[in-house]
Order: sequence, then structure tokens, then C-alpha cells
Amino acid sequence: MLADGMTMSDALAVRDALMARQVAYRDLANAGTLTASRYSKSEIKYVSAIDIAATQRQADDFARQHRELDARTQEVNWTTDLGEWAPAFGSR
Repeated sequence: MLADGMTMSDALAVRDALMARQVAYRDLANAGTLTASRYSKSEIKYVSAIDIAATQRQADDFARQHRELDARTQEVNWTTDLGEWAPAFGSR
């Protein structure tokens, strides 16, 4: 269990959801930045329909949350004593 009372399975589920959101927002930002070189000013200019900077900031925020939660779960993994379970895992 994490320090804030979240179970390990809940933390892993939230971590995976944060990664999926981060990838989705990063992909959206990348898709919105499509540019085409124009030969002259009379050619069609591409204008993004989304706020690229805000989308990238949101992706960065999801990535930060993912890293922080991942660090907390790793801390629990390293500090948890398996106690009576330890022999069962090593006896293969």
C-alpha cells in the first residue's frame, strides 16, 4: 500500500491510464503540428484546429504524474518485506 492509502493494484492501474493519456495527448499534439511548405502565399495555409502548446503541456503534465506515481510504486516495491512469502518465491 502506498503512503496515501492507495493500493498497489490501484496505483498500477492509474499509472497505466496516465501513460495512455500522455501518449494520446502527445500524438494529438504531433498530429496538430503538421506543416506543409508553401511555394507562394497563394497556396493553402494549414492552420491547427487545436491549441498545440496547451496540448503539449497537458501531455507533459500526464508524463510528470506518471513518473511520480511510478517512483512511489518502486519505492514500495523496494521497501516492502515479503516476510513469510520470500521462501515461496525462491523455491522453483
